[in-house]
Amino acid sequence: MSRESALNIVVVPQIGPNDTEATLVEWHVKDGDAVQKNDIIISLETAKTVIDIESEYTGNIVTLQNEGQILAIGEKLAFIGNDLKKLAEEKKKYISLQSSKKDIKNIATKKAIQLAKKLNVRLDDIKKEGIIKSDDVEEYHNSTQEKSNLEKNDKRLELSEYQKEIIKTISWQKENAIVGYIEKIIDIKPAKKYSEKMKKDKKWLFDPFFAIMAFRFVQCIKTDNLFNASINDGKHYNYKQINLGITIDVEDKLLISVLSGADQYNEVDFIENLFSLQKRTVNGDLKPNEMQKPTIGITSLSSYGVSRHIPILLPNTSIMIALSDKLPFGNKNSIYCVFGVTYDHRLHTGVQISKLLNSFQRSISKNLDALND
Repeated sequence: MSRESALNIVVVPQIGPNDTEATLVEWHVKDGDAVQKNDIIISLETAKTVIDIESEYTGNIVTLQNEGQILAIGEKLAFIGNDLKKLAEEKKKYISLQSSKKDIKNIATKKAIQLAKKLNVRLDDIKKEGIIKSDDVEEYHNSTQEKSNLEKNDKRLELSEYQKEIIKTISWQKENAIVGYIEKIIDIKPAKKYSEKMKKDKKWLFDPFFAIMAFRFVQCIKTDNLFNASINDGKHYNYKQINLGITIDVEDKLLISVLSGADQYNEVDFIENLFSLQKRTVNGDLKPNEMQKPTIGITSLSSYGVSRHIPILLPNTSIMIALSDKLPFGNKNSIYCVFGVTYDHRLHTGVQISKLLNSFQRSISKNLDALND
């Protein structure tokens, strides 16, 4: 029998070295379709990536699994061959075998069946490979009783509108991005000195350090505008205008305000407008356009003594930077802190983010040059 007429089996491949399973995202073919070698037939998703799988064979295909299923590495996905009748028969055998395996899982001993009836336990609810025994029934019953007793003492509250919005914001990253994270320790002593000088020269009552960092971040993005982008509904958007989203903690609530057209300001105007925006956020006086459509984001927990945190992407963005508090191993000539970047790996690579952080570091060093001029 030739390779082309043989019954060829398509299985879930080993995509990454540590992957044990993959989710079937989409079939690009249907039963009976003719496929050529190297045609894309299916998309699979692991914890790190979505990958299109090409056919290794030429012939007709029948699918064995449904979209949305989580499958083990090596599990059968499809049959490919030239005999449609044989393909249909093999698929029928495969489905029958899988059904019999499921039935075997639900077999229980006579004692287990009797105890289940006595305790009002459904055997189908006991998730166990092999034969269910009376000990399994008793263990399941005890666990449900403990859960029931705990729930009686629970206080159930309705979610507030704020909590619903926060859940929606956090869920965006999980559902719409493939996330990466890179961080770099940077000496901020030049920026601290520069901040102190600006505060004195401009007679500002506020510390402009965070605003200076935000301005440097915007300038880095302005230099390489590919970061000012996102993927929405399967389409790549590259935004012309940089809208800086800032997360601010106000009375234990995380609020997001937006400085629109952040790339259009000079440094002094940027700092003063950002401070004004932060003040209005705290006072609850934001305008509608100051709460919408960020394209990049920045956050900091330095005032809480946090030395490292991984920020969450704002909706419809692909990059978010976080500033830490100063680290304990600095000296009189250096003050170190962690700059961490969360990014959408579909748009940006680790190398690109590393270069961005290096650019950020160079821009901070320029603060020292400005002081020496």
